Amino acid sequence: MNVILAATDLSPRSDRAVARAFRIAAEIGARVSVVCVVDEDLPEAMGAKMAEEARAQIASLTASLTDAGKAAHETRVVTGDPLRDLPRMADEAGADLLVLGLHRARPLMDMFRATTMEKIVRMSAAPVLVVRELATAPYATALAGVDLSPSAAVALRAARRIAPGAALHAFHAYSVPFKGFLGEEAAGSHPFRDEAAAALAEWRAAARLPEDLGEIALVEGSVASVLSASLARLKPDLIAMGAHSRSTLSPTILGSFVTDLLRDPPTDLLIARR
Repeated sequence: MNVILAATDLSPRSDRAVARAFRIAAEIGARVSVVCVVDEDLPEAMGAKMAEEARAQIASLTASLTDAGKAAHETRVVTGDPLRDLPRMADEAGADLLVLGLHRARPLMDMFRATTMEKIVRMSAAPVLVVRELATAPYATALAGVDLSPSAAVALRAARRIAPGAALHAFHAYSVPFKGFLGEEAAGSHPFRDEAAAALAEWRAAARLPEDLGEIALVEGSVASVLSASLARLKPDLIAMGAHSRSTLSPTILGSFVTDLLRDPPTDLLIARR
């Protein structure tokens, strides 16, 4: 991982994203490109003033990040549309990671349309790290949900690269069809677990996962319930998930679980789509 692109809208949420990008870069020897996109729909004079203020504010922020370690960096302030320009700038920079702060919650509007952050994740070729927490230390514990997709393998590899010293845990949740009709003994029968275990072993053998990844926990239940229990037990400071579409008609669609997780992540969240 050589280039990290950290996007900022100059909010405290984005400050956390920039700080985390610097900490990761200092730890792994990457370069940070801090970018700010000023709304192109603003009047020209106002846009120019905001761009000037953005450069000053970003310079002040990056100068203050001495506790995160020294990281080579550059700053870009452009006029445009974040949704259009951030993925483009990440591609042009050859970014291996795009880092964002949490989106501003607007509960009513978010019920009816995707957030800008969700749209950027859909469009990004690089894994996207959504930062929630203050970057006071390198990541200590990472937790990955594995759905046996190529994007899940990408997420695991990306998690190890940005958290080289973290304890890395992974789980695969499987379901028992018609469990309510089978009774307790039948629902817990081995064929369902055996089938899931075989699929997991086949996927792992072909997925090029981090060499130091231990056993992937095979747990019966929904992804949400297994994740919740794992969060309570492991208390990770990083969650990694693959996001993929099973539909060839809409390759940029995120799964509903990942979409919900993006809107209110319990901690920092790494999403890899491909």
